[in-house]
Amino acid sequence: MPPPTPSRPTSPERTAEEGASMDNLTRYERRALKGHIYDQIMDKIACLNQQWIASGSVVHGRNYHCRYITAKTNNGWDKLIFSTDDGRNGSEEFRTCIFGEMGGTNSGTAMGARGNFYIGREGDSRVIEDGTTVRNVYMLRFPTEGHPALRAAWDNQIFELNNAYNNIVNEFDLEDKSFKGIVAGDPRGDDFSIRAAGVPIYKNLGRASTGRSAVPTTPTTKRTVISTSSIASLRKGETSSAEASSDGVGAAPGSRANYIEGNEVTEDTTFDVHCLRDYGGNLFQHRHSVVVQPRIIDSDNETLVRPWEIPTKLKPGTLVLMEGTFSVWFIPGGNPFTASAIKILDESDEEPQLPRRYDETMIKAPMETSAPKRLSAFDDFGSPVKKAKKPASTATGNKNDGAKNKGKAKAKV
Repeated sequence: MPPPTPSRPTSPERTAEEGASMDNLTRYERRALKGHIYDQIMDKIACLNQQWIASGSVVHGRNYHCRYITAKTNNGWDKLIFSTDDGRNGSEEFRTCIFGEMGGTNSGTAMGARGNFYIGREGDSRVIEDGTTVRNVYMLRFPTEGHPALRAAWDNQIFELNNAYNNIVNEFDLEDKSFKGIVAGDPRGDDFSIRAAGVPIYKNLGRASTGRSAVPTTPTTKRTVISTSSIASLRKGETSSAEASSDGVGAAPGSRANYIEGNEVTEDTTFDVHCLRDYGGNLFQHRHSVVVQPRIIDSDNETLVRPWEIPTKLKPGTLVLMEGTFSVWFIPGGNPFTASAIKILDESDEEPQLPRRYDETMIKAPMETSAPKRLSAFDDFGSPVKKAKKPASTATGNKNDGAKNKGKAKAKV
């Protein structure tokens, strides 16, 4: 497939001396200045070209391959696994970096408590419950004011993604299979977008590794201190006021998240499901699930973006770097590129598109592995400019709400 035609004029490389003063330039125009973030992206691609499909040096069938895996059960899904070789020599999972600018909801971006969950038609009774896989969907577009060199790198991404898609369709005779390609149209005009899915939003803590129901981590009973002074009242059925609760055993049922306000947030931190601003209503039927902390790194190249901040931080116009894998499951609506890590390279001046709580009047109640090693291309990319700490945004207020509430079907990829 030939490289796409640019959807809008691109800006030539500029220096601060040649163009207008920095104060008169937009955020997006400053990105295109000589030595700024767009040039930094190009430098990283050139130095670590085997870790970027944007380099033009990574080709499906030569640098990475895929194998067709048949479902092990009747209700399972077939899938394709992508690896660094043909699978005969102990190959590793193929991982790559991609870049782009966040698109809006009109291009297919879907963030929040519902993520990519398909609600269904009127009268359907589909709900989000323990074991339901829900992911954010991120649509990437060509960066605003991107110069011709950046356009060439973007076109390499589009070309290789289309090339891989066409190759696997022909190789495995998949014309009749239902799955989406990674490349989609761009609603702004004659250009393309890249579709990526995030890691699962929820984790079910009610299942053990064996698939059986796990023992509840929070009992519904409480611990009572037995002493000579309390026995008399206990005999009468009265509740003792002396209760041991310092270890959290007496916490309210369902409080499985480990987040404690004020503590450092890591990738192992989990949050109460109500931390998400649009969580609520009969659509959500979680009993043992928590919200996980994804690896989304803010523009200071250090701070993890909290789950409730994602729609605000990854708003349209935000420049991002994603590291991820191809994993095609033949599930209607499945997303074949999973972004396991996201880094914000530059913020946006556009308004965020915050998710709203779903009106579920037609929804009915339901019937009763080790982390991969990060690519050096991702870790090597630091923040272009350290910024001063800003006052907490309004979105951070949801954190307090989450703290107050603290207490399988085949996974779709």
